[in-house]
Amino acid sequence: MATEEQSLSSVAVLKSMLALASLDRYGVQQQAIEMKLSAIQALVDSAQNLHGEKEIMRHIAAGMLLLNCEVRNSADESVRG
Repeated sequence: MATEEQSLSSVAVLKSMLALASLDRYGVQQQAIEMKLSAIQALVDSAQNLHGEKEIMRHIAAGMLLLNCEVRNSADESVRG
């Protein structure tokens, strides 16, 4: 899904996956935050040009991955106190 095409929604999915993987592996740190912000920007840009089911599904998938990043980030913060 992230590598099928070179579209903004594909970029959003890829960067969302990288942000989530970075959070999972290393916790909250600069690279994960930058990747997440980059994914959000790609998601915003892709919203201007959603054509077809595949683009819409990629857009939804990126949003779900970013939501997962936020949930993990919140869970980490609550554990740290």
